[in-house]
Amino acid sequence: VPQSKHYDKVVAATKECIAKGQACIRRGLFELENGNTGMAACNRAAMDMVTVAESMMTLAAQNSPLVDAMSPVMQKASQVCIAECEKHAKVHSECAACIESCKATIKAVRLVVAAR
Repeated sequence: VPQSKHYDKVVAATKECIAKGQACIRRGLFELENGNTGMAACNRAAMDMVTVAESMMTLAAQNSPLVDAMSPVMQKASQVCIAECEKHAKVHSECAACIESCKATIKAVRLVVAAR
């Protein structure tokens, strides 16, 4: 079954975003376990983003027509994650990497929307 090249980009971007987001969550959990509650909002944003990205990746991999409906949610989750990670990116490389993967995901999702 042929797959849209744009869907392929969404699958690749969300896969990377999930991996970087999981690393960010791991860092946040470590900080929380050690009494640093300053990353709690970042941790929540990364968890939300990963949850949405997992759904988006699956939908895109299946050429689902629901990709269109999910696109604004994926973009919003990525934007919230970026905003929270920016507060910690200078100190934690995991946050910096998460920002870049979220930006790439937003770009890939926008290509799908623009192709419609």
